[in-house]
Amino acid sequence: MSTNDAELKAVSATIQKVNDECSDNLAKLDEACYAEVNTVLQERSDYLVKEGIAGQFWAAAIMGHRDIREELMGSYDEEILKSLTDVMVKFVSREVPTTEEEREETGKATKTEAYRNIEFFFGNNDYFKNDVLWIEINETQG
Repeated sequence: MSTNDAELKAVSATIQKVNDECSDNLAKLDEACYAEVNTVLQERSDYLVKEGIAGQFWAAAIMGHRDIREELMGSYDEEILKSLTDVMVKFVSREVPTTEEEREETGKATKTEAYRNIEFFFGNNDYFKNDVLWIEINETQG
């Protein structure tokens, strides 16, 4: 192996180390941001519940979102939203296993992914029996 090859490998290793440190720092920053956002979301939820307007707020927010209304709402959804009592949004991050390709590239067995958990709380209605419907969205994968 020539001196240039060794130097190139050393530079590549340094780049990988910097990239890993940046990823770790971003994950820590995400955690701090998620904690702050979750606190504010909880404050909003507490206020809406205290004022007795959580269901109306969320129904109006959902119906007022053009993309949701036009692309996701069905013929019964507006009626169902009348029984909506609250919506809880929480941002979380978790360690998940890396793919074989990612392990080869980074040398890491896990990676941090960001998720948004949304829970929809409902009162009695004629459409379903569940009190809570939820969705988990992987923010990392878009």
